[in-house]
Amino acid sequence: MTPITFASPRCGEQLPVFDRFVCILADTAAARRLHHQVRFKVFCEDTGFENPDAFPMQAEHDRYDPYARHFIVWDRQQRQCAGAMRLVDASRTRLPSEELVGTPLRGLAERRPHAVEFSRLCILKDYRQTVQAEQYGWYQPAGQSASDGYGALFRQFDNDVFLRLLRASLAWSPDIRYCYFIVTAALSRVLTRFGIALTRVGREIEHRGTRIPFRYDVEQADLGMRETLASFAAIAATSPAYLSASEFFSGDSDIFSGDSDSAVAAAPFHQAPVAISPSALSA
Repeated sequence: MTPITFASPRCGEQLPVFDRFVCILADTAAARRLHHQVRFKVFCEDTGFENPDAFPMQAEHDRYDPYARHFIVWDRQQRQCAGAMRLVDASRTRLPSEELVGTPLRGLAERRPHAVEFSRLCILKDYRQTVQAEQYGWYQPAGQSASDGYGALFRQFDNDVFLRLLRASLAWSPDIRYCYFIVTAALSRVLTRFGIALTRVGREIEHRGTRIPFRYDVEQADLGMRETLASFAAIAATSPAYLSASEFFSGDSDIFSGDSDSAVAAAPFHQAPVAISPSALSA
């Protein structure tokens, strides 16, 4: 992205400003490995939802992954992953929520060619609460060493990581008009507060707590969030919905060299108004 000049009140210099977080489509094997490592960290180590012994490579996966598009959120300031999710293509497989509910989801049959399921949402624990801020840090351009970097301000918004993952589900493809998921009642209330009109599509079930299947209309959700959330409107106005890993990480092979676990270790963060629990959406 093109840096935006900002007059720092502390030093009087003109500092470039970058969005701290960027949503990345994991279209390379290395980026997908980061995606699966974030899932392992959250679902195996943090919550114990999955047995870590089942994933000796420390990369959580399941049978829906071959039918999904995978995303990560990258922290430019700390140069590591902050969260991940996937979109499962309803035209290619039964959805995870269908399997969990055990009965047909209302309205899915006619919508299947234009539907995905937002699933495997996971945000590393120190990134689940963010507030709007600009923080000074060291910007290291892709493919260059830290000594070639320079001081910059990193801009972040309220609930930044979660909102960027949501936005990717709204902008993934013009052919996708509906998004399904199975969530806790608490998270459904958060999404409604965000401006997303949810339609219930099946019975509630017990799966790591009570879960309810919903869908939302992608276009209506985008409009609703822009009108309701100033932070989402700012993100949408200043950055693309996502970038491809093949372009974003081009020439940045140091990220994938050596011990790649370092790329999923979360950094300390600020407190914020909404906390996103990893137990809220885990299908």
